[in-house]
Amino acid sequence: AGSGGGIINNGSLNISNSTISDNSASRQGGGIALDSITADVASLTISDSNIVGNITQGGGGGILVRGNSTAEISGNNLTNNQADSITVSSYR
Repeated sequence: AGSGGGIINNGSLNISNSTISDNSASRQGGGIALDSITADVASLTISDSNIVGNITQGGGGGILVRGNSTAEISGNNLTNNQADSITVSSYR
């Protein structure tokens, strides 16, 4: 995938008790890409989930939050995610 190897969202998304793992993206957001560039506002609520082992050649190995997007992240396990341009699990 170009962006959002596991999930790309430009609307409203709620995720709970889930696993997003072992995905890859050639641009950004290995696990999840939250992008309001194509929408007025994008939002993500994610709780009690695992974001593990996702890879991207850009930013946001686990989760990318971009533009006017908002993310509420609580009680999650974000581990072993990789990003070539910025090596962190989440990037804003």
